Amino acid sequence: MTKYYSVSRSEGNQLVLQQVSGPDINIPPEITDFIPVIDTADRRIQQLITDPALRKNYIEAIDGAARSAFEGGNLNGAKQALQSLKDQVVAWEGPSIRKKYLQSTLLVFGLAGVLGGILALAAAYLGAPACGWLSPTLGKILATAAYMLIGISLGITLLAFLRNMEMKFETLGMFDAASLNPLMRLIFVAVLAAVFAILLHQRVLVIAIVNYELNQLFDKPMVAVVVGILCGFSDIVVAKLISGMFDKTAAKS
Repeated sequence: MTKYYSVSRSEGNQLVLQQVSGPDINIPPEITDFIPVIDTADRRIQQLITDPALRKNYIEAIDGAARSAFEGGNLNGAKQALQSLKDQVVAWEGPSIRKKYLQSTLLVFGLAGVLGGILALAAAYLGAPACGWLSPTLGKILATAAYMLIGISLGITLLAFLRNMEMKFETLGMFDAASLNPLMRLIFVAVLAAVFAILLHQRVLVIAIVNYELNQLFDKPMVAVVVGILCGFSDIVVAKLISGMFDKTAAKS
């Protein structure tokens, strides 16, 4: 049994490893390589688990694996214990974490979809000839925005169900690559959709699926819904597409 590091916790409950000094202490590289592995697992546990009692139990298991590797020199046993802990977190906590993500997404984008439907009905009424105070252009913009909001809500809701279908410890809770909460994600995609709609309307971008041209979004409500779905479902892809287009334009100029 060889002790390489002493294992303890700081006041902030962070894992602390203090190297043991001595003339005969020669730390193998596989031991030092295990440090970031167990530190990352510890940080993920503290980030994912909000219940104090559960978090305490998982932290104790992390400490046990750390002591096995760093104070007992049993690296293989520590790796097996850590992997068992990861599998347990995924099996026991994964469904609950995913459920919370889906519930928050459905709440925000369900309300956004309902708002889009109300705005679409309002645009249809206010755009009628009897209401001459609203110009046809403003009515068309309002209606297009409403239909796009419906599409955005459908696209992001569908994407929420499809993301991380196979849960893993390393990606658990990381359902959004941009790490945005649902409200900020709605704002981001809405801004993205507005930019995308302007580019399509001005024909800076001309996109057609077979003979279905997306540039007609201001004239055909269902095209606006489709554009909204694409922005919601592929927001990162669309963002890269737009930024790439601007990069090419800047390079040419």
